[in-house]
Amino acid sequence: MTRFPQAAHYGLGNVFPVIVLDGPGWTMDSPAGPPERDAASPDVLVLRWCAPTDEHAVSELLRAAARAPDHPTAEHLTQYRDDLPPGIRLITLRPTALLGSWADRPGRHHTPQHRHAPNGEA
Repeated sequence: MTRFPQAAHYGLGNVFPVIVLDGPGWTMDSPAGPPERDAASPDVLVLRWCAPTDEHAVSELLRAAARAPDHPTAEHLTQYRDDLPPGIRLITLRPTALLGSWADRPGRHHTPQHRHAPNGEA
């Protein structure tokens, strides 16, 4: 599976970078527990960036994804999850939460509108 940074969301307007590690068939009983295989689940296994997004987010995710087990077992995933750097979480997501390429994410080219002129005049 080719692993590349994607944009994802929980439906609340907050877009965050992820890397999909494995296709459908994953579930998590709790945020503290490891992901587990569940053939009936549509969820995918992902690495999620949970820290403030900066210029290092994608490179850190890519480094962590490169160390991911190719055929994850519960034991491998627990060890892998425990070794992740701060700011990266191993989670499951619905495929509908994936928005596409991180480089083309919604709002990337948004320029804030100035409420006042630069010289302070309205």
